[in-house]
Amino acid sequence: MACPPDRDGRSGRAALPYWAVAWAGGLAIGRYLRELPEAVTGRRVFDVASGSGLCAIASMRAGAAVATGADIDDFAGAAIELNARANGHRVGVVRRDVLDEEPPDVDIILAGDCWYDAHLARRMQRWLHQARDRGIDVLIGDPGRRFLPADQLVELASYDVRTTTELENLDLKHGRVYSLRPAGESWKRFCHWEAPTKEAVVEVFEKYEIPYEAIHEVRRFDPATGEMEPATIDVATLHPA
Repeated sequence: MACPPDRDGRSGRAALPYWAVAWAGGLAIGRYLRELPEAVTGRRVFDVASGSGLCAIASMRAGAAVATGADIDDFAGAAIELNARANGHRVGVVRRDVLDEEPPDVDIILAGDCWYDAHLARRMQRWLHQARDRGIDVLIGDPGRRFLPADQLVELASYDVRTTTELENLDLKHGRVYSLRPAGESWKRFCHWEAPTKEAVVEVFEKYEIPYEAIHEVRRFDPATGEMEPATIDVATLHPA
């Protein structure tokens, strides 16, 4: 989500307003919708952590029936409205943190550049899973940041995109577009232990909020053969009472 502008305590300069710049993931989603407008044509679109409104506006240009941008920053809300108007479209604006609410009644959610912070990534991941489980399509855009849950995603497209070095370490990035894996498929290859223990398995699955019903088998990785073998852990004992 866009961060409100504040002061840089070290230099006294105003910090860069994140909502004023197109991030790599949002640019990738924009390219994807230009190439595959049928992803949003005639559909209700919700752009979470919208920032400048780029993804919401791109969806309207691709033929969305209606688009809404959500952001916690009031400046971002104003930017969404102004940018939409400058592009000849109207985009609704939600000025609050929606991640503690139920997912909206829409057809597709766009989530660009939401994986730069561990806490935000966990909250976003949980919320997007709730949306998916309700039948809402999800498109994620990101250049591959540290907290992106890659094992839960299916890559749909990759683009070379240019952004600012004020936000990214390189001006030319590979922006990628993903969908969420169907429920129950995300964790099949999540962790490979050489010597798994019940405690280690439980710790990882609780940390990443993996549903226990998705655990069908625990395997160990044999570095000598490079093969996965059944581990001597009874899956039934992993489930909470």
